[in-house]
Amino acid sequence: MKKLILLLLVFFILACKNENAKQDNNVVETPPKEQKKTSDVDFAIEDEATFITKYDFSPFFKPQYTGVFGEKRSPIKIYFSNVYRSKTNTAQYIVKGYSIHKEEKVSFEGTITLDKVFKINNNQLNVMLNYVFNEETGTNGGGTFTGNGIAVKSQQGLFTGNNFIGEYKFPNGSSVMCNFK
Repeated sequence: MKKLILLLLVFFILACKNENAKQDNNVVETPPKEQKKTSDVDFAIEDEATFITKYDFSPFFKPQYTGVFGEKRSPIKIYFSNVYRSKTNTAQYIVKGYSIHKEEKVSFEGTITLDKVFKINNNQLNVMLNYVFNEETGTNGGGTFTGNGIAVKSQQGLFTGNNFIGEYKFPNGSSVMCNFK
């Protein structure tokens, strides 16, 4: 059910962005064509499930994200210092990084696991995922970020968005929402 809600939310956001661009009469320039690299995704593949195993999606993930934390929606920054594909599970990526919340920098390690790839009109990929980031113990943090997300790539090679929606679980068992993009 969470995945369905997340998918509907993503399609709603994409539809709103498209409608706003039409209303504002914004002209979106097409970036110059780049040479196709071996790591580029082949949109002609019909079996969407093979995308997860065939391609290394680590470039989908930006090094820095901004978001909100808790009921007061205080700012948080999430930094990925290293994202690489697991050698034992091709759908899983090992993540190392840190968060900065209220001027506290706390390191974490965790995983991003790709669930499903959706092709839209053969020109955009939406990669559904789930994540778990465990903070260092013995720090002011020490909790765990968990949730779902989406990574989006257009056929032109642009990474147009990554959104992570979830919660932060404190060591005492309580939790708050935490979303970043």
